[in-house]
Amino acid sequence: MTDAQVREAGCAVAADTMPAGAGDLWVGIDSVAIPVTDLRVAAAWFAQALGFETGPAREPDHEATVALRHPSGARVVLYPAPDRAAAMAGFPVLSLDVASRTSLDDLGAHLSRRGVLHTQVHQADGASVVRMWGPDMIQVRIYWRP
Repeated sequence: MTDAQVREAGCAVAADTMPAGAGDLWVGIDSVAIPVTDLRVAAAWFAQALGFETGPAREPDHEATVALRHPSGARVVLYPAPDRAAAMAGFPVLSLDVASRTSLDDLGAHLSRRGVLHTQVHQADGASVVRMWGPDMIQVRIYWRP
């Protein structure tokens, strides 16, 4: 995207105008928030399909959330918001990476055993990918990039 396109899109700061040292600013993504209809159903799906574990809520002012943590360190926070969940149905809300093509193939077999709706491994964006859908048609993508 050119600087003109960035400005036209309404973005306030183009990448080349970031402050000096901004490359050291971010060290990772803390969490991804996902709206769902039913917290229990969604938390169980993330546990069964992807191995996430329930953890303590991160924000005390949002008691009606479920915080999930994966052994890899990835974190997801589920929020009860049925209208937003319906509006995002089918939208890819989370993408994760695996270490090898074998891991991706193993994941596909695991999803099949669990009855999780998913694609076969296919090529997209220069990577091998599996797409899966959970409650509220949440789409999760798992990538392996050689």
